[in-house]
Amino acid sequence: MMGTDKVAPGEEVYCRHCGEPIPPARLKAMPQIVLCVDCQAEQEKRA
Repeated sequence: MMGTDKVAPGEEVYCRHCGEPIPPARLKAMPQIVLCVDCQAEQEKRA
């Protein structure tokens, strides 16, 4: 499953850019997140 607002318990969510799993703690803190930490940091560098 790609990043989404609704995630079932135990369901993995994957980064929309690289496809790596997004850690559950990151999803809990930011349920709407669609990028992993590395891809988010790279995107912010380019902005």
